[in-house]
Amino acid sequence: KSVLGELPDAIAVFSPANELVISNTAFASLWGVDPGSMVARMDFRDVKTLWLDHCSDASALEHMLLSPAPKFGECQEIGTIQHESGKSYTVTLGGLARGAAICTFQLISQKPTAHEKRVLLEA
Repeated sequence: KSVLGELPDAIAVFSPANELVISNTAFASLWGVDPGSMVARMDFRDVKTLWLDHCSDASALEHMLLSPAPKFGECQEIGTIQHESGKSYTVTLGGLARGAAICTFQLISQKPTAHEKRVLLEA
């Protein structure tokens, strides 16, 4: 969990029962919630409401909510959201073991360019 806390992307992991089981500091900061109050007290419906309340354009989130959960090892880019802060984020949903799912929100300006990706792959 400590490594997760250091990542710049906002990350939330949901159990197969749709309970929020892990999130990081970036997630709490992005959505304006106390990290200690989130885990074990929020389910996917609560988090969905939180997301929709803080986005001026949440069509990607609405699409995600209607899509089936990805299978283990699958990852799909859902789309882009416009946060109330004016920043845009790419939303990705991935399938984890035993039916869990991971949702990430990556600030658009943090996405590596094609050149940066090549440099990382060559390293």
